[in-house]
Amino acid sequence: MEVEAIRVRRVEEILVEDGLRGWKHTSARGRESWRGNNNRPPPRPTPSRPPPRPNPSRPRPPSGRPPQWGRPPQQRPSYSFRRNDWGYLHNYYRRNLGYINIATRPRFVIGGFFPYAYIPYITALPPNVYGYLPPPPPGYNMGYYDGYVVVYDPLTYFIANVVDLLQEQ
Repeated sequence: MEVEAIRVRRVEEILVEDGLRGWKHTSARGRESWRGNNNRPPPRPTPSRPPPRPNPSRPRPPSGRPPQWGRPPQQRPSYSFRRNDWGYLHNYYRRNLGYINIATRPRFVIGGFFPYAYIPYITALPPNVYGYLPPPPPGYNMGYYDGYVVVYDPLTYFIANVVDLLQEQ
């Protein structure tokens, strides 16, 4: 017993010399104990969080809205889809239509404006579809978003015409 007490004192002296008092210590009997700190282990170091990673899959909307956004054009252009355009577009985008959440889908109307938050997600029509449809008015673009084919002004995002591919026509 005296030998163990001497060992414990020697270990404590070494720990004090090294500045490690209060750290875990194993006795001669194989028991672990904490010296100092009222039998509490030392506090754990706080882990640092890694910096947030950018999400490359989604493009961010532009930082500031252009000043002309949301203003109606001086003259409303006339554009109309033909009777069989809905069937052609529905057939082309058929595989995408099953993945659309109808509950969260926006409603686009002729004479309205494309929501600013959705602007980065407009996809241009492929050349073969663009060539099949009647040409848009000068200065207007055609794009696809969430089951809609939209004819819009790229400066003001005014909607000249829209086709809802989820509604039968």
